[in-house]
Amino acid sequence: MNATAISPRLPTIIWRPRRKPSSSSSFNSFAERNERVIKPDDSSLDPNELRAVQERARKLLDRATAWGRFPTPIEDILEAARLQIAPTSIFDPARILAFIKNKTADTAHRVKSALSKVFGIYDGEERVIHIGDTVTESKHRFLKLHETCHHEMPTHRKAFRFFQDCEKTLAPETADLFEREANNFARFALFQEDAYARMAADCKVEIKTAIKLAGKFKASVYASARKYVSILRPYKVSRVGPGTTV
Repeated sequence: MNATAISPRLPTIIWRPRRKPSSSSSFNSFAERNERVIKPDDSSLDPNELRAVQERARKLLDRATAWGRFPTPIEDILEAARLQIAPTSIFDPARILAFIKNKTADTAHRVKSALSKVFGIYDGEERVIHIGDTVTESKHRFLKLHETCHHEMPTHRKAFRFFQDCEKTLAPETADLFEREANNFARFALFQEDAYARMAADCKVEIKTAIKLAGKFKASVYASARKYVSILRPYKVSRVGPGTTV
């Protein structure tokens, strides 16, 4: 995933391809499918990287006094980070048309192509987050936290500000690391460290638990299912549903 400064007047964009989780009417072989549900390339970090991300997320939850409040109070977290959600999103068609009106055909194509491939954008200079108009409310929450990571992690913030001021691009491997760190940051904050695991421990081992906890945390069922599978992995669950075995 690349980050490109399309124009000095547009925030740096980290490409976030529109992935769709694999659909299935049955989760009976849930554990067997977890490699398709949890993709190492969008979350894996080494222990030191993970520790640094979690520490930043923990401090932000402290500043927002968010611990133990469910669902996690995203607006309070944004306020603690001194970030705002753009009142008029950069994804708004009117804004896009106004920007590209006097641009070359190539520039116009690149701008429209870029915005069609991302869900959220962090504008470090304005301390503003833009969320795509087609994103569902449950995904809004994760994306707001994801973009907040780019602000809270010093390495991200410095890089974003630098690339907004020039026409250079962020190295693919660095962009990929930033995305993996932001995914872990968002997951840690959304599910309040081990709060999700503690609640899951009091429930039956079945897919209904992931769905139930998705409602508790106001997360997407997909995000909740990923978190749930990560908890079950050490126990090598071979079946989730009636007759679950561990």
